[in-house]
Amino acid sequence: MRRRTMTAQTDIVDVVIIGGGFSGLMALHHLAKAGEGSFAIIEPGEHLGHGLAYSTTNMRHLLNVPAGKMSAFPDQPDHFINWLYAHHHAFQTGDYVPRCIYAQYIDSIVRATSARHIRQRAVDIERDGIYKIKLDNGEVLHSRAVLLATGNLLGNEAGHIPGAVSGWTHDYSALRNETGAVGIIGTGLTMVDAVLSLREAGYKGKIIAASRNGLLPEVHNDAPAVYEAPISLPAQAPETLLSLLHAIRGEAKTCLSNQITWQRVFDRWRPHFTEIWSKLDIAARRRFFKKFFTLWNVHRHRMAPEIRRFLDNEFSTGGLEVLKGSVRITPQQNGFSFSAGQEKRDVSAVYDCRGGCFDITQTGNALILNLHAKGIIQRHETGWGIKADDFRVPPLGLDGSLLAIGPILIGEYFETTAVPELRQQAQKAASSLHDFLKLARAA
Repeated sequence: MRRRTMTAQTDIVDVVIIGGGFSGLMALHHLAKAGEGSFAIIEPGEHLGHGLAYSTTNMRHLLNVPAGKMSAFPDQPDHFINWLYAHHHAFQTGDYVPRCIYAQYIDSIVRATSARHIRQRAVDIERDGIYKIKLDNGEVLHSRAVLLATGNLLGNEAGHIPGAVSGWTHDYSALRNETGAVGIIGTGLTMVDAVLSLREAGYKGKIIAASRNGLLPEVHNDAPAVYEAPISLPAQAPETLLSLLHAIRGEAKTCLSNQITWQRVFDRWRPHFTEIWSKLDIAARRRFFKKFFTLWNVHRHRMAPEIRRFLDNEFSTGGLEVLKGSVRITPQQNGFSFSAGQEKRDVSAVYDCRGGCFDITQTGNALILNLHAKGIIQRHETGWGIKADDFRVPPLGLDGSLLAIGPILIGEYFETTAVPELRQQAQKAASSLHDFLKLARAA
Protein backbone atom coordinates (compact mmCIF):
# COMPACT_ATOMS: atom_id res chain seq x y z
CA MET A 1 0.00 0.00 0.00
CA ARG A 2 1.48 3.32 -1.04
CA ARG A 3 0.91 6.00 1.59
CA ARG A 4 1.38 9.62 0.76
CA THR A 5 0.29 13.07 1.79
CA MET A 6 -2.04 14.50 -0.83
CA THR A 7 -0.61 17.19 -3.08
CA ALA A 8 -2.29 19.12 -5.88
CA GLN A 9 -3.57 16.68 -8.48
CA THR A 10 -4.74 17.20 -12.02
CA ASP A 11 -5.12 13.50 -12.85
CA ILE A 12 -8.43 11.66 -12.47
CA VAL A 13 -8.63 8.64 -10.20
CA ASP A 14 -11.01 5.90 -11.32
CA VAL A 15 -12.45 5.21 -7.86
CA VAL A 16 -12.00 7.04 -4.58
CA ILE A 17 -13.08 5.29 -1.39
CA ILE A 18 -13.93 7.59 1.51
CA GLY A 19 -13.28 5.80 4.79
CA GLY A 20 -10.51 3.35 5.54
CA GLY A 21 -12.12 0.99 8.04
CA PHE A 22 -12.74 -2.69 7.37
CA SER A 23 -15.41 -2.24 4.70
CA GLY A 24 -13.50 0.47 2.83
CA LEU A 25 -10.30 -1.57 2.82
CA MET A 26 -12.03 -4.74 1.60
CA ALA A 27 -13.77 -2.86 -1.21
CA LEU A 28 -10.39 -1.43 -2.19
CA HIS A 29 -8.81 -4.88 -2.09
CA HIS A 30 -11.45 -6.34 -4.42
CA LEU A 31 -11.17 -3.37 -6.77
CA ALA A 32 -7.41 -3.62 -7.00
CA LYS A 33 -7.48 -7.38 -7.44
CA ALA A 34 -10.21 -7.55 -10.07
CA GLY A 35 -8.73 -5.43 -12.82
CA GLU A 36 -6.91 -2.39 -14.07
CA GLY A 37 -7.63 1.07 -12.76
CA SER A 38 -6.41 3.76 -10.44
CA PHE A 39 -7.72 3.74 -6.90
CA ALA A 40 -7.32 5.88 -3.81
CA ILE A 41 -8.62 5.65 -0.29
CA ILE A 42 -9.12 8.68 1.95
CA GLU A 43 -8.49 7.85 5.59
CA PRO A 44 -6.76 10.14 8.12
CA GLY A 45 -5.61 7.24 10.29
CA GLU A 46 -2.27 5.54 9.78
CA HIS A 47 -3.63 2.00 9.61
CA LEU A 48 -6.15 1.01 6.97
CA GLY A 49 -8.84 -1.46 7.96
CA HIS A 50 -8.52 -0.95 11.69
CA GLY A 51 -11.26 1.59 12.37
CA LEU A 52 -12.36 2.02 15.98
CA ALA A 53 -12.85 -1.69 16.58
CA TYR A 54 -9.40 -2.97 15.63
CA SER A 55 -7.25 -0.02 16.69
CA THR A 56 -7.02 -1.30 20.24
CA THR A 57 -3.79 -2.77 21.61
CA ASN A 58 -5.55 -4.31 24.62
CA MET A 59 -5.37 -8.11 24.49
CA ARG A 60 -8.54 -8.25 26.61
CA HIS A 61 -10.58 -6.66 23.82
CA LEU A 62 -11.89 -9.71 22.00
CA LEU A 63 -13.82 -10.20 18.79
CA ASN A 64 -17.51 -10.72 19.53
CA VAL A 65 -17.74 -13.32 16.74
CA PRO A 66 -15.88 -16.68 16.81
CA ALA A 67 -12.72 -16.86 14.70
CA GLY A 68 -14.27 -19.35 12.29
CA LYS A 69 -16.77 -16.71 11.10
CA MET A 70 -14.29 -13.84 10.76
CA SER A 71 -12.72 -14.46 7.36
CA ALA A 72 -12.41 -11.24 5.39
CA PHE A 73 -13.47 -13.09 2.21
CA PRO A 74 -17.00 -14.49 1.67
CA ASP A 75 -15.74 -17.22 -0.68
CA GLN A 76 -12.86 -18.28 1.62
CA PRO A 77 -14.48 -19.07 4.98
CA ASP A 78 -11.26 -20.50 6.46
CA HIS A 79 -9.02 -17.61 5.41
CA PHE A 80 -8.65 -16.13 8.91
CA ILE A 81 -8.27 -19.53 10.58
CA ASN A 82 -5.56 -20.48 8.07
CA TRP A 83 -3.80 -17.17 8.72
CA LEU A 84 -3.87 -17.84 12.47
CA TYR A 85 -2.31 -21.28 11.95
CA ALA A 86 0.30 -19.91 9.54
CA HIS A 87 1.32 -17.28 12.08
CA HIS A 88 1.49 -19.76 14.96
CA HIS A 89 -1.48 -18.43 16.92
CA ALA A 90 -3.04 -21.17 19.04
CA PHE A 91 -6.68 -20.32 18.42
CA GLN A 92 -9.41 -22.66 17.22
CA THR A 93 -12.49 -22.04 15.10
CA GLY A 94 -14.75 -21.36 18.08
CA ASP A 95 -12.33 -19.07 19.94
CA TYR A 96 -12.78 -15.33 20.43
CA VAL A 97 -9.51 -13.81 19.25
CA PRO A 98 -8.07 -10.52 20.59
CA ARG A 99 -8.99 -7.72 18.20
CA CYS A 100 -5.38 -6.51 18.02
CA ILE A 101 -4.46 -9.88 16.48
CA TYR A 102 -7.28 -9.48 13.99
CA ALA A 103 -5.71 -6.09 13.14
CA GLN A 104 -2.51 -7.94 12.20
CA TYR A 105 -4.59 -10.13 9.89
CA ILE A 106 -6.05 -7.00 8.30
CA ASP A 107 -2.53 -5.59 7.88
CA SER A 108 -1.63 -8.64 5.79
CA ILE A 109 -4.48 -7.73 3.42
CA VAL A 110 -3.31 -4.11 3.28
CA ARG A 111 0.17 -5.24 2.22
CA ALA A 112 -1.37 -7.20 -0.65
CA THR A 113 -3.37 -4.19 -1.88
CA SER A 114 -2.04 -1.47 -4.15
CA ALA A 115 -3.57 2.01 -3.99
CA ARG A 116 -2.93 5.53 -2.75
CA HIS A 117 -3.66 6.11 0.92
CA ILE A 118 -4.49 9.78 1.37
CA ARG A 119 -4.23 10.73 5.04
CA GLN A 120 -6.77 13.54 5.06
CA ARG A 121 -10.49 13.86 5.67
CA ALA A 122 -13.01 14.34 2.89
CA VAL A 123 -15.30 17.24 3.77
CA ASP A 124 -17.35 17.85 0.61
CA ILE A 125 -18.14 16.48 -2.86
CA GLU A 126 -19.35 18.09 -6.07
CA ARG A 127 -19.99 16.55 -9.48
CA ASP A 128 -19.49 18.24 -12.80
CA GLY A 129 -18.94 15.35 -15.17
CA ILE A 130 -16.46 13.95 -12.65
CA TYR A 131 -16.49 14.01 -8.87
CA LYS A 132 -14.51 16.70 -7.08
CA ILE A 133 -13.70 15.61 -3.55
CA LYS A 134 -12.62 18.42 -1.24
CA LEU A 135 -10.20 17.49 1.52
CA ASP A 136 -9.83 19.18 4.90
CA ASN A 137 -6.51 20.71 3.84
CA GLY A 138 -8.28 22.55 0.99
CA GLU A 139 -7.03 20.34 -1.83
CA VAL A 140 -9.31 18.62 -4.34
CA LEU A 141 -9.19 15.08 -5.68
CA HIS A 142 -10.88 14.23 -8.97
CA SER A 143 -12.56 10.87 -9.52
CA ARG A 144 -14.87 9.04 -11.90
CA ALA A 145 -16.61 7.17 -9.08
CA VAL A 146 -16.88 7.35 -5.30
CA LEU A 147 -17.61 4.80 -2.61
CA LEU A 148 -18.80 6.06 0.78
CA ALA A 149 -17.50 3.73 3.49
CA THR A 150 -17.68 6.10 6.43
CA GLY A 151 -18.25 3.47 9.11
CA ASN A 152 -19.99 4.31 12.38
CA LEU A 153 -20.90 7.99 12.55
CA LEU A 154 -20.55 9.88 15.80
CA GLY A 155 -23.06 12.47 17.00
CA ASN A 156 -22.66 16.23 16.79
CA GLU A 157 -21.83 18.64 19.60
CA ALA A 158 -25.52 19.10 20.38
CA GLY A 159 -25.62 15.48 21.49
CA HIS A 160 -22.52 15.81 23.66
CA ILE A 161 -23.06 15.61 27.40
CA PRO A 162 -21.05 18.41 29.08
CA GLY A 163 -18.31 17.03 31.27
CA ALA A 164 -18.19 13.62 29.62
CA VAL A 165 -15.21 12.53 27.52
CA SER A 166 -15.43 10.08 24.65
CA GLY A 167 -14.97 6.51 25.75
CA TRP A 168 -14.43 5.35 22.17
CA THR A 169 -10.85 6.59 21.90
CA HIS A 170 -9.88 7.68 25.43
CA ASP A 171 -6.44 6.81 26.82
CA TYR A 172 -7.08 5.40 30.31
CA SER A 173 -3.42 4.97 31.24
CA ALA A 174 -3.39 8.07 33.51
CA LEU A 175 -5.84 6.34 35.88
CA ARG A 176 -3.34 3.80 37.21
CA ASN A 177 -3.92 3.24 40.94
CA GLU A 178 -6.72 5.82 41.05
CA THR A 179 -9.53 4.79 43.43
CA GLY A 180 -12.31 7.38 43.04
CA ALA A 181 -15.46 6.12 41.33
CA VAL A 182 -15.99 6.83 37.62
CA GLY A 183 -19.17 6.88 35.56
CA ILE A 184 -19.86 5.45 32.11
CA ILE A 185 -22.81 6.52 29.94
CA GLY A 186 -24.02 3.48 28.02
CA THR A 187 -24.14 -0.22 28.88
CA GLY A 188 -23.36 -1.77 25.48
CA LEU A 189 -20.22 -3.27 24.02
CA THR A 190 -18.36 0.06 24.09
CA MET A 191 -18.95 0.21 27.84
CA VAL A 192 -17.58 -3.31 28.14
CA ASP A 193 -14.43 -2.20 26.29
CA ALA A 194 -14.10 0.78 28.63
CA VAL A 195 -14.33 -1.41 31.74
CA LEU A 196 -11.68 -3.74 30.34
CA SER A 197 -9.46 -0.77 29.46
CA LEU A 198 -9.83 0.78 32.91
CA ARG A 199 -8.81 -2.42 34.64
CA GLU A 200 -5.98 -3.06 32.19
CA ALA A 201 -4.66 0.44 32.94
CA GLY A 202 -4.57 -0.39 36.65
CA TYR A 203 -7.63 1.57 37.74
CA LYS A 204 -8.70 0.32 41.20
CA GLY A 205 -11.93 2.22 41.85
CA LYS A 206 -15.60 1.50 41.33
CA ILE A 207 -17.13 1.76 37.86
CA ILE A 208 -20.76 2.87 37.53
CA ALA A 209 -22.40 2.34 34.13
CA ALA A 210 -25.82 3.73 33.31
CA SER A 211 -28.27 3.73 30.40
CA ARG A 212 -31.97 4.30 29.89
CA ASN A 213 -32.71 0.56 29.83
CA GLY A 214 -29.77 -0.68 31.89
CA LEU A 215 -29.36 -3.65 29.54
CA LEU A 216 -26.03 -5.41 29.01
CA PRO A 217 -25.15 -7.32 25.84
CA GLU A 218 -26.10 -10.98 26.04
CA VAL A 219 -23.40 -13.65 25.90
CA HIS A 220 -22.55 -16.14 23.17
CA ASN A 221 -23.37 -19.74 23.97
CA ASP A 222 -21.40 -22.07 21.76
CA ALA A 223 -22.97 -25.38 22.72
CA PRO A 224 -22.91 -27.65 19.64
CA ALA A 225 -26.68 -28.27 19.45
CA VAL A 226 -28.23 -26.83 16.28
CA TYR A 227 -31.84 -25.74 15.84
CA GLU A 228 -33.42 -26.13 12.41
CA ALA A 229 -36.20 -23.60 11.90
CA PRO A 230 -39.47 -25.21 10.75
CA ILE A 231 -40.03 -22.61 8.04
CA SER A 232 -38.17 -22.22 4.78
CA LEU A 233 -36.32 -18.92 5.08
CA PRO A 234 -36.68 -16.36 3.69
CA ALA A 235 -39.38 -17.32 1.17
CA GLN A 236 -41.94 -18.19 3.86
CA ALA A 237 -40.69 -15.76 6.51
CA PRO A 238 -43.25 -13.48 8.22
CA GLU A 239 -43.79 -10.25 6.33
CA THR A 240 -45.06 -8.05 9.16
CA LEU A 241 -43.15 -6.85 12.20
CA LEU A 242 -45.57 -8.40 14.69
CA SER A 243 -45.60 -11.83 13.01
CA LEU A 244 -41.81 -11.75 12.67
CA LEU A 245 -41.30 -11.03 16.38
CA HIS A 246 -43.82 -13.71 17.31
CA ALA A 247 -42.04 -16.23 15.11
CA ILE A 248 -38.63 -15.52 16.62
CA ARG A 249 -39.97 -15.62 20.19
CA GLY A 250 -41.83 -18.86 19.46
CA GLU A 251 -38.73 -20.53 18.07
CA ALA A 252 -36.66 -19.34 21.02
CA LYS A 253 -39.14 -20.96 23.42
CA THR A 254 -39.04 -24.16 21.39
CA CYS A 255 -35.25 -24.14 21.59
CA LEU A 256 -35.23 -23.70 25.36
CA SER A 257 -37.78 -26.49 25.85
CA ASN A 258 -35.46 -28.81 23.92
CA GLN A 259 -32.32 -27.78 25.84
CA ILE A 260 -31.08 -25.76 22.87
CA THR A 261 -29.97 -22.20 23.55
CA TRP A 262 -32.00 -19.28 22.18
CA GLN A 263 -28.80 -17.96 20.51
CA ARG A 264 -29.25 -20.65 17.87
CA VAL A 265 -32.41 -18.93 16.61
CA PHE A 266 -30.46 -15.75 15.87
CA ASP A 267 -27.68 -17.75 14.24
CA ARG A 268 -30.21 -19.58 12.06
CA TRP A 269 -32.04 -16.42 10.98
CA ARG A 270 -29.07 -14.05 10.68
CA PRO A 271 -28.17 -14.80 7.02
CA HIS A 272 -31.76 -13.95 6.08
CA PHE A 273 -32.30 -10.80 8.14
CA THR A 274 -31.55 -8.39 5.30
CA GLU A 275 -34.01 -10.04 2.92
CA ILE A 276 -36.66 -10.32 5.62
CA TRP A 277 -36.08 -6.65 6.48
CA SER A 278 -36.73 -5.70 2.84
CA LYS A 279 -40.25 -7.17 3.14
CA LEU A 280 -41.18 -4.86 6.02
CA ASP A 281 -42.78 -1.56 5.06
CA ILE A 282 -41.30 1.75 6.20
CA ALA A 283 -43.79 2.15 9.06
CA ALA A 284 -42.84 -1.28 10.45
CA ARG A 285 -39.13 -0.47 10.21
CA ARG A 286 -39.68 2.79 12.06
CA ARG A 287 -41.56 0.98 14.82
CA PHE A 288 -38.78 -1.55 15.11
CA PHE A 289 -36.10 1.12 15.46
CA LYS A 290 -38.15 3.03 18.02
CA LYS A 291 -39.40 0.15 20.19
CA PHE A 292 -37.23 -2.90 19.66
CA PHE A 293 -33.78 -1.89 18.39
CA THR A 294 -32.10 -1.73 21.79
CA LEU A 295 -33.55 -5.08 22.89
CA TRP A 296 -32.61 -6.61 19.55
CA ASN A 297 -29.06 -5.28 19.77
CA VAL A 298 -28.31 -6.81 23.16
CA HIS A 299 -29.40 -10.21 21.84
CA ARG A 300 -27.89 -9.89 18.38
CA HIS A 301 -24.48 -8.34 19.23
CA ARG A 302 -23.27 -10.60 22.01
CA MET A 303 -20.07 -10.73 24.03
CA ALA A 304 -17.58 -13.58 24.33
CA PRO A 305 -18.18 -15.97 27.27
CA GLU A 306 -14.83 -15.10 28.88
CA ILE A 307 -15.77 -11.40 28.84
CA ARG A 308 -19.05 -12.17 30.57
CA ARG A 309 -17.15 -14.11 33.24
CA PHE A 310 -14.91 -11.07 33.75
CA LEU A 311 -17.96 -8.82 34.21
CA ASP A 312 -19.61 -11.29 36.57
CA ASN A 313 -16.50 -11.12 38.74
CA GLU A 314 -16.70 -7.31 38.68
CA PHE A 315 -20.33 -7.45 39.80
CA SER A 316 -19.68 -9.99 42.55
CA THR A 317 -16.80 -7.97 44.02
CA GLY A 318 -18.66 -4.67 43.79
CA GLY A 319 -16.27 -3.24 41.22
CA LEU A 320 -19.03 -2.62 38.66
CA GLU A 321 -22.57 -1.33 39.12
CA VAL A 322 -25.23 -0.76 36.46
CA LEU A 323 -27.94 1.88 36.86
CA LYS A 324 -31.14 2.21 34.82
CA GLY A 325 -32.84 5.45 33.82
CA SER A 326 -32.32 8.80 32.13
CA VAL A 327 -28.69 9.84 32.73
CA ARG A 328 -27.83 13.25 34.18
CA ILE A 329 -24.42 14.77 34.96
CA THR A 330 -23.94 17.73 37.27
CA PRO A 331 -20.45 19.22 37.80
CA GLN A 332 -19.40 19.65 41.41
CA GLN A 333 -16.25 20.68 43.25
CA ASN A 334 -14.31 17.41 42.97
CA GLY A 335 -15.93 15.79 39.98
CA PHE A 336 -19.53 15.12 39.04
CA SER A 337 -22.86 14.00 40.37
CA PHE A 338 -23.80 11.04 38.17
CA SER A 339 -27.50 10.16 38.21
CA ALA A 340 -29.77 7.64 36.51
CA GLY A 341 -33.42 7.37 37.44
CA GLN A 342 -33.64 7.86 41.19
CA GLU A 343 -30.05 6.75 41.84
CA LYS A 344 -27.21 9.23 42.32
CA ARG A 345 -23.47 8.65 42.68
CA ASP A 346 -20.44 10.92 43.06
CA VAL A 347 -17.75 10.24 40.45
CA SER A 348 -14.41 11.78 39.51
CA ALA A 349 -14.84 11.35 35.73
CA VAL A 350 -17.50 10.41 33.19
CA TYR A 351 -16.96 8.54 29.91
CA ASP A 352 -19.47 8.65 27.06
CA CYS A 353 -19.77 5.12 25.64
CA ARG A 354 -23.07 5.48 23.80
CA GLY A 355 -23.41 3.91 20.37
CA GLY A 356 -22.98 5.55 16.99
CA CYS A 357 -25.30 8.08 15.36
CA PHE A 358 -27.63 6.75 12.65
CA ASP A 359 -29.45 10.03 11.93
CA ILE A 360 -27.38 11.82 9.29
CA THR A 361 -28.87 15.18 10.28
CA GLN A 362 -27.44 14.82 13.81
CA THR A 363 -23.92 13.59 13.02
CA GLY A 364 -20.73 15.54 13.55
CA ASN A 365 -19.34 14.26 10.23
CA ALA A 366 -18.82 17.34 8.01
CA LEU A 367 -18.87 15.34 4.77
CA ILE A 368 -22.20 13.69 5.51
CA LEU A 369 -23.77 16.99 6.60
CA ASN A 370 -22.57 18.76 3.44
CA LEU A 371 -23.74 15.97 1.12
CA HIS A 372 -27.14 15.94 2.77
CA ALA A 373 -27.48 19.73 2.54
CA LYS A 374 -26.76 19.54 -1.21
CA GLY A 375 -29.12 16.61 -1.80
CA ILE A 376 -26.29 14.34 -2.93
CA ILE A 377 -27.38 11.90 -0.24
CA GLN A 378 -30.89 11.63 1.16
CA ARG A 379 -32.01 10.66 4.64
CA HIS A 380 -33.68 7.27 4.64
CA GLU A 381 -37.43 7.24 5.18
CA THR A 382 -36.93 5.47 8.51
CA GLY A 383 -34.77 8.37 9.73
CA TRP A 384 -31.81 5.98 10.03
CA GLY A 385 -28.98 6.14 7.50
CA ILE A 386 -29.33 7.10 3.84
CA LYS A 387 -31.34 5.98 0.84
CA ALA A 388 -29.72 3.44 -1.46
CA ASP A 389 -30.69 1.13 -4.29
CA ASP A 390 -28.40 -1.90 -4.55
CA PHE A 391 -25.71 0.24 -2.83
CA ARG A 392 -26.19 3.02 -5.41
CA VAL A 393 -26.88 6.41 -3.82
CA PRO A 394 -29.62 8.46 -5.47
CA PRO A 395 -29.89 10.74 -7.25
CA LEU A 396 -26.33 11.15 -8.62
CA GLY A 397 -25.25 7.60 -7.98
CA LEU A 398 -28.04 5.78 -9.77
CA ASP A 399 -25.71 5.42 -12.76
CA GLY A 400 -23.38 3.38 -10.50
CA SER A 401 -20.87 6.17 -9.91
CA LEU A 402 -21.68 6.86 -6.23
CA LEU A 403 -22.09 3.91 -3.90
CA ALA A 404 -22.25 3.40 -0.14
CA ILE A 405 -21.66 0.46 2.18
CA GLY A 406 -21.65 -0.12 5.92
CA PRO A 407 -23.63 1.26 8.89
CA ILE A 408 -24.88 4.27 6.91
CA LEU A 409 -27.21 1.85 5.07
CA ILE A 410 -28.91 0.50 8.20
CA GLY A 411 -32.36 1.81 7.27
CA GLU A 412 -32.23 0.05 3.90
CA TYR A 413 -30.42 -3.21 4.70
CA PHE A 414 -30.45 -3.43 8.52
CA GLU A 415 -27.50 -5.87 8.85
CA THR A 416 -24.69 -3.44 8.09
CA THR A 417 -22.26 -3.43 11.01
CA ALA A 418 -20.52 -6.81 11.35
CA VAL A 419 -17.76 -8.50 9.32
CA PRO A 420 -19.92 -11.33 7.85
CA GLU A 421 -22.18 -8.73 6.17
CA LEU A 422 -19.58 -6.02 5.50
CA ARG A 423 -17.30 -8.39 3.58
CA GLN A 424 -20.17 -9.24 1.24
CA GLN A 425 -21.12 -5.61 0.77
CA ALA A 426 -17.52 -4.71 -0.03
CA GLN A 427 -17.25 -7.43 -2.66
CA LYS A 428 -20.57 -6.52 -4.30
CA ALA A 429 -19.76 -2.80 -4.31
CA ALA A 430 -16.37 -3.43 -5.92
CA SER A 431 -18.02 -5.52 -8.64
CA SER A 432 -20.58 -2.76 -9.31
CA LEU A 433 -17.86 -0.13 -9.54
CA HIS A 434 -15.92 -2.21 -12.06
CA ASP A 435 -19.08 -2.54 -14.15
CA PHE A 436 -19.50 1.23 -14.06
CA LEU A 437 -15.89 1.81 -15.13
CA LYS A 438 -16.25 -0.59 -18.06
CA LEU A 439 -19.29 1.31 -19.32
CA ALA A 440 -17.59 4.67 -18.76
CA ARG A 441 -14.52 3.63 -20.77
CA ALA A 442 -16.69 2.26 -23.57
CA ALA A 443 -18.75 5.46 -23.84
